Amino acid sequence: MSDDPRSGDDAPRDPWGNPLPPEDRPPADPRPEDFPPPFPGEAPGTPGAVPPGYNPAWPPSADGPTPPPPGVPSQGWGQGEPWAPAKNDGLAVGALIAGIASLLCGIAGILGVVLGPTAITMGVLARRRVAASGGRVRGEGLGTAAIAMGVIGTTVSIVYLIIFIRNPDILTDIMDQLNTTTTTVPADSAN
Repeated sequence: MSDDPRSGDDAPRDPWGNPLPPEDRPPADPRPEDFPPPFPGEAPGTPGAVPPGYNPAWPPSADGPTPPPPGVPSQGWGQGEPWAPAKNDGLAVGALIAGIASLLCGIAGILGVVLGPTAITMGVLARRRVAASGGRVRGEGLGTAAIAMGVIGTTVSIVYLIIFIRNPDILTDIMDQLNTTTTTVPADSAN
C-alpha cells in the first residue's frame, strides 16, 4: 500500500477518470519549496507583477531596465507596426508580362521589336525600385526574367525583320510550300 492517505476514492484522477500514479500526484501537504520560485521582479503572492522596464524575453541587466529589442517601440509589447510579408512590385509583374509577350511575338512575328525594349526598360526600373524599397516589395527575379525575355524577343524579332527585308516574298513562299501537295508516282505504274 502507498504512503499517500488519498489512495482510495478521493485520489486525484487524470482527465479520463483513471487514478494518478503516486509520482504524478500533487503533494498532500504542500510546502513553499514544492512550488517554483516567482519570476524575477515578481513579489511573492502577486502573480504577474513586473517592474517597469523588465522584459522577460531578455536577460536582466545589471545596469538597469532592459531596453526593448530593435524594431519594437518603447511603449510596450504589441504596440508596433504589424508585420506583413513583402508583396511583388507591380512594375516587375508588368515587366514580366511584357517580356513573355515580346518572346511570343518575337517568335511569331515582328511585334517583339516594340515589346522587347518595353520589357527591358520596365525590368530595369522594377529592379531599381525593389532594391530601393528596403525589403518592403520584392520582384527582383521577375525583373531579371523580364529583361532576359525582352532581349530574346527583341533579338528574334530583329532576325525576322532582317530576313523579311532581304526577301519580301518570304511569307508568300512559305505559304505556297505549306499549301502545295506533292505526289509521287511509283516507277512501276508509269505505264
